[in-house]
Amino acid sequence: MNLSSGNKMSIQTGLYGLSFFLQHDGKEIFRSIPFESEVPSGLNEIIEKIHDEQLKRFPVSKITILHHNNLNTIVPEEMLDDEKLPDLLKYNIKLLPGDTLETDRNLPSGTANVYVPYENINNFFIEQYGEIEYFHSATPFLKYARQLHKKSRTEIFVRPGRKDFQMAIFRQGEFYFFNTFPMHHPDDFLYYFFFVWEEKELTPLRPHIHILSHDDIHKELKDNILHFTKRVTYHPDAEKEILKHVL
Repeated sequence: MNLSSGNKMSIQTGLYGLSFFLQHDGKEIFRSIPFESEVPSGLNEIIEKIHDEQLKRFPVSKITILHHNNLNTIVPEEMLDDEKLPDLLKYNIKLLPGDTLETDRNLPSGTANVYVPYENINNFFIEQYGEIEYFHSATPFLKYARQLHKKSRTEIFVRPGRKDFQMAIFRQGEFYFFNTFPMHHPDDFLYYFFFVWEEKELTPLRPHIHILSHDDIHKELKDNILHFTKRVTYHPDAEKEILKHVL
């Protein structure tokens, strides 16, 4: 593998699809590949196919992996203790014996992201390259949302996937909320969205809503929200920019 090239690639992996962004010779390639069903057992084979079709064709000097799952929590950095990371996750998810926990630091408002990565994916690329960077998918999403956020108002950022969506809230320049919710039908989105809306008492704050998606199937989400409020911005290039942001 020609590691001296200036080509770079980021890959986001999850159970319901993956996407990758490749920079080579001043050009950019972005692809999103949905899975027909949850295929954790076949994820390695799909990654290997991308490796054979793209990375052998365009040798890269840097690989960044984004692990997309709901096996994470956002906490203040002062709560971090490497010996007690499982305690931060035990109320959100069921940890399995042998699970590896990682931490992404330097998130908005002095927070950190504690999560379980896909070790099989990391190991595949480590075997190929010897060294990689990896993060949880919420980390670049929150940093990108922070860049878009206008400090003078409350804003909701929604990043839809194939079977889930990430949701973040910023209030007057500060990080306020994050979670990942299942979304097998557009009604699921409305249920969880308005559950958070009511729980966080957002109506008096008149928040602006940002939908970060390149996929036409998510335009229905925007249309549904527009029935409720006109304070909506659609970002069709956001997914590409998020994957580009980590390189």
